Amino acid sequence: MYINGEWVDAVSGATFGVTNPATGESLGEVPAGAAEDAERAVEAADAAFASWSATTVYERADLLMATWNLMRERANELAELMTAEQGKPLRASKAEVNYGADFL
Repeated sequence: MYINGEWVDAVSGATFGVTNPATGESLGEVPAGAAEDAERAVEAADAAFASWSATTVYERADLLMATWNLMRERANELAELMTAEQGKPLRASKAEVNYGADFL
């Protein structure tokens, strides 16, 4: 999980496996987030709000544009990850990455 600018384990230490549904290949272990982890994320977001609200509209726009550019530049990589995790066709994953980027 990514909370407060860093990758963290679940408070409980619990994990679960991610498997490619098409091949059965194990892709790794990820934290099994629970209510305590959600609370930790909300607290971090609340603490960050003051500095975020002090940014200008131009700074926010620049950050969103940089994120959009990064998603577009790495669209193939993101789509391949989605396909491996979900088993959906690569073409559908690519469309979803581009669709998601357009929300930025």
